[in-house]
Amino acid sequence: MSFDDPSARPLSMPTKLKVVIASYVVSMAIDGWMLSLDTSATRVWVRLAIGALVIAFLVRGSDSVRGIVRAFAALGVVFGVVILLQALALGMSSTAGMIALGAGSFAVGMNAFTFWALGQDDVQTWMATRTFGRVED
Repeated sequence: MSFDDPSARPLSMPTKLKVVIASYVVSMAIDGWMLSLDTSATRVWVRLAIGALVIAFLVRGSDSVRGIVRAFAALGVVFGVVILLQALALGMSSTAGMIALGAGSFAVGMNAFTFWALGQDDVQTWMATRTFGRVED
């Protein structure tokens, strides 16, 4: 295989996938901040561990994990909408309402983008190529 041939060059990670990974890093940073406030928060430790595994498998290009992450992203959109509805119920004048609004907005945005990005042809092709080797059309 010669790298003079453009079809023989390894595909670079699509920008959409880089944004998905960056959003997971931001989410994990927020979780890390939450842990600094309460180190006994078991749910936060679990989210950090799952986030790290998701990032590792996405960077590795695991096509099977792509489908699983996409399914959980769809659920994340639903839960984000529930958080947004709770924010509306709490009212925008309260601190809790503003925090819920921010959390819900981030959840809906991150998960909707993740669902969309992982369903795009370039991301699917890149991940399949990383998982199974060069894919011929």
